[in-house]
Amino acid sequence: MKKVFMTVRLTLLAFILMSTPVYSGGINAYDPSGTWDVEIEVPGQTVDGVITIAKNDKGEFEVSIEDTTENETKELEEVSYDEESQVMTGEISVEGQTLEIELEFDGDSLEGTISVEGMEISITGERE
Repeated sequence: MKKVFMTVRLTLLAFILMSTPVYSGGINAYDPSGTWDVEIEVPGQTVDGVITIAKNDKGEFEVSIEDTTENETKELEEVSYDEESQVMTGEISVEGQTLEIELEFDGDSLEGTISVEGMEISITGERE
């Protein structure tokens, strides 16, 4: 009887461990991939845009930012993503200046900053 009880307990323990979410690159890790409608607060105006995030064949994120007002798209370079903090960083070059971008994801929302020459610009958005 003790062996049966012990087997049942071990089976339950194994089930509990296997059904626990894994966040460090596991099956339930947050994935920011998708299309995001964003607003960028530049001095004196708000610019609407779209951020598209996808994974390539190597599992690396590819990110593009489209200024829907100017109908211009830029690709993010040096993209990195921290699964634990759900923060993505990268940079783009615009007219000879490097803009550093940091995006923090929370479900289907994002907040972040675009930094250039000591100035920070706010960016917010929602996943489509």
